[in-house]
Amino acid sequence: MDAAKKQKLIKALLIALAVLVVLVIAGGITIVVAARSFVRGEQIAEGVSIAGVDVGHLSQSQAVEKLHTRWVPTLPEQVELKYGPDTTAGADSDSGDSTASADNDSTDGTSLSPEELGARLQLQRAAAEAYRIGREGSIWQQVVAQLRLRRKGLDVPVTCDIDEVVLRSALVALTETINRKPKDATVEVAGDEVHIDPGEVGRSLDVDASQAYLAEQLKDPRLSAVDLVIKTEEPAITDDMVANFEIVLSSYSTPFNPGRGQRTHNLKLAMGIVNNTIVQPGEEFSVNEIVGPRLTEHGYKSAPIFLRGEVVPSIGGGVCQVATTLYNVALLANLKVTQRHHHSRPVDYAPSGRDATVYYGQIDLKFTNTLKYPILIVGYAENARLHAKMIGKKADRFDVELVRSGISSIGFAIKEVPDPELEEGKQEVEKKGRSGARVTLIRVVKQDGQEIAREVLHTDVYGAQTKVVRVGAKQPEEEPEQPVEGEAPATGPETLEPTPSPDTPAPPGAAPAAADENEHE
Repeated sequence: MDAAKKQKLIKALLIALAVLVVLVIAGGITIVVAARSFVRGEQIAEGVSIAGVDVGHLSQSQAVEKLHTRWVPTLPEQVELKYGPDTTAGADSDSGDSTASADNDSTDGTSLSPEELGARLQLQRAAAEAYRIGREGSIWQQVVAQLRLRRKGLDVPVTCDIDEVVLRSALVALTETINRKPKDATVEVAGDEVHIDPGEVGRSLDVDASQAYLAEQLKDPRLSAVDLVIKTEEPAITDDMVANFEIVLSSYSTPFNPGRGQRTHNLKLAMGIVNNTIVQPGEEFSVNEIVGPRLTEHGYKSAPIFLRGEVVPSIGGGVCQVATTLYNVALLANLKVTQRHHHSRPVDYAPSGRDATVYYGQIDLKFTNTLKYPILIVGYAENARLHAKMIGKKADRFDVELVRSGISSIGFAIKEVPDPELEEGKQEVEKKGRSGARVTLIRVVKQDGQEIAREVLHTDVYGAQTKVVRVGAKQPEEEPEQPVEGEAPATGPETLEPTPSPDTPAPPGAAPAAADENEHE
């Protein structure tokens, strides 16, 4: 190529480059001018959307109106608040910890509108944020942002502001519906039929934790369901604890006189404390430990008891009948009795050899659950009888027979007590006599019709009660002499004999003066 051509080519290139520079400068100026014009305008940049709704080239008010028309109707009108007792994810119910529940199949819940929970939709804020896109930073940053919007677009989310006062008020109101105390599983016994009423886990709304959790979740206006933060409390007696109570293993009842009000009160009170006691395998039951001291401050009243062979009033009289009823039901359930004492005298509510006496701090009735499964003691008073039942597993059922043998009677003595108030020759019984007894108790245990154990439990000796008879010792009064008919009584001073006064000694040889019937020795 010659020099002339080379110069022409270079000149052409320079001209083209100059044109290109001019075009670039002109384009840049155009873009800058357009960007500045956009910044000064009221429209939202092209490519911007709010909550998925295209709002490019719209003003803020137009964008809000479009959202009201097309997006707001798609939002949930109610938020389901779940609070089922088994919905706490990761919560330790034993320790009372509380956490928001995770995904679950809870059916317990209620619904409130977002507004009722204090949520306020911020459409204007979203529109203002959309309007700022492409208008922030330097001119070149604005230009770059607008160019990027045209290629990729940008979506602005809508959030909610939360009125904490309204939210807390709504949660506090929910506590009346949600909160409930734990309910113990119970065993209902009707005759020999056993029915288990399941327990319920207690629950309470953790208002503080729920408020903090909901305040965060409700910022999303699309929220349709949320699990509240619930504290749970296991009942004292759970379903698992009563699952083994299938049948009545044994039952026994003793009669009482409802007319003896204070004694009846005591035995009902004590048996009520024993009722629903669970005894685990290998565990020892103690009447004194379960019932506790028999004191007036614990509600007990004074009633007769045996003390050193005599009947005397005492606070808590009647609890021995509770012990006797429990003793028999324990024997019939084939439990091992580890401590038992009989009364000093026979009682009228149980056969001799089958009674048990207790005295707090000194004498107790104890038995151990030697069965494979737990037992439940049910005790109650009904129709003038005190009832006790052992409820347990079918596999622990035995046929038990209590046999009394070697029964002999011990005669009672008679004690005569002179009574100067009772006429001579008459007698009155002050205290009835009662024969004592000697008896041996044997337990025979069968299963599936076969005898598997025979045990001599004890031999009891009951003292007799002395009969006390008051014998009359009052001398009969002497009748005054009657005058002979037709003969006038002597009236002269020589025939009168003075009557000694009570304070005047009788003359020697004179009969004693008659005692006044109101006098006592």
